[in-house]
Amino acid sequence: MGQAKGAGAKLAKQLPVSVPSHCALMHPAAERMRERLKQLKIEIPTSRCCTNAHVQAESNADAIRDALVRQVESPVRWVETIQKMAADGVDKLVECGPGKVLAGLNKRISKETQTLSVYDPKPCVRRVPRSASEWEKINMAIFVQACFP
Repeated sequence: MGQAKGAGAKLAKQLPVSVPSHCALMHPAAERMRERLKQLKIEIPTSRCCTNAHVQAESNADAIRDALVRQVESPVRWVETIQKMAADGVDKLVECGPGKVLAGLNKRISKETQTLSVYDPKPCVRRVPRSASEWEKINMAIFVQACFP
């Protein structure tokens, strides 16, 4: 962490993690995941899905499988992902899961993009569209934050 601060980082923290996610140490797990994903039928998405391993939208099953595997052992390119989606016209994001970490990050990355945190139902009930036609009028991305015991 001293190196990071010495290189000009504003903040450097050691984070407690249970697995070495998003790095080469996950390669064996990524390969096992690749084999399991080969057994699954993946439907073509009806909307674009921007992955954070290589910051582009995938639209065929093989590319989606590959992106899922790469996300296990690749660094998360969150800033680029949010910037790409904002440039593509996404103006609302939904964070599913406890906390508002992604909402806070997104606010600093793209000021014109609004992030709704689903864990806090009161504000979301007022702002989230209620009908299918309302949903179709906006460009939205939904992020799922995994929870592990």
